[in-house]
Amino acid sequence: MNSFKRVLVGLDFSPMDQVLMQFIHEHAHDLGVEKVYYFHCSKSLELPEAIKKSYPELLAPLDEVIKKNIEELVKEHHNEAIEHETVVIEGTPLTELLKYLKIKETDLLIMGKKNLADGSGSLAKSIARKAPNSVLLVPENQYRTIDTILCPIDFSQHAQLTLQTAHALKSSTHASVEVFYIYEVPFGYSKLGKTREEFSAILAANAEKDFQILCKQIGHKTSDFTFVCREKDDTMSLAQMIQQEADSSHADLVMIGSKGRTNASAVLLGSLAEALSQAETKVPLLIFKKKGENLGFLEALFEL
Repeated sequence: MNSFKRVLVGLDFSPMDQVLMQFIHEHAHDLGVEKVYYFHCSKSLELPEAIKKSYPELLAPLDEVIKKNIEELVKEHHNEAIEHETVVIEGTPLTELLKYLKIKETDLLIMGKKNLADGSGSLAKSIARKAPNSVLLVPENQYRTIDTILCPIDFSQHAQLTLQTAHALKSSTHASVEVFYIYEVPFGYSKLGKTREEFSAILAANAEKDFQILCKQIGHKTSDFTFVCREKDDTMSLAQMIQQEADSSHADLVMIGSKGRTNASAVLLGSLAEALSQAETKVPLLIFKKKGENLGFLEALFEL
């Protein structure tokens, strides 16, 4: 696994900033972090004239004031053994963030995941889709250690990379990894002379075989993981099923590939990753991407 050596942490001067700094402080070693960029983007770094007149003591440029405040948080929470850089710029937050991720060739973006009522769902979805690297969304609930990792898969090439990364995190955190597969019973199963239950059992058994093959492909034993296979519940969305499994397994991290394949018995992880990024959750979500997979999109967007 390639470690997440260069990490960017998005800050917005909300209580979430402290949660993110605590998270990176506790897990920097587990993630293989070598440098952290603490990033803040404001639409404007100019104080209104009325504010300047009312508070003439505010002589320092606003970006310097913001940077100083971030550095105070860094001093309180950041691991001194890890190099860091504080970045404060002006512009449209999403656009500038995507540009900076590309310029610095980061491996991981860490952002806060607020409740949908706070309006963060659409931004998280956009970041999950457009970022050129993996994205970790940390919820605003209290901090928790990583003892159990839930890894939904679909046996695609992206699933191989995701599972390899999950295994590396297992080694560094001593967490257990549950591999979770959801399959759908296709229409027309009755034409094969099978009941729904019988055909569902066939698909489940086939998934077990596919899991064994997957483990051989990535060079790990099946005993390194716990494999759980469930039939799609028509009353629930895929994201809801994963959230339910995360609750029942007491998962501390959900890790999913950003892309996948789809067929009669597999889920499309690209759409699923986006759905999970928007859902209200109590568990951090790591959307694993093959680094640079969206660079063509970004180059077209920024005309680089």
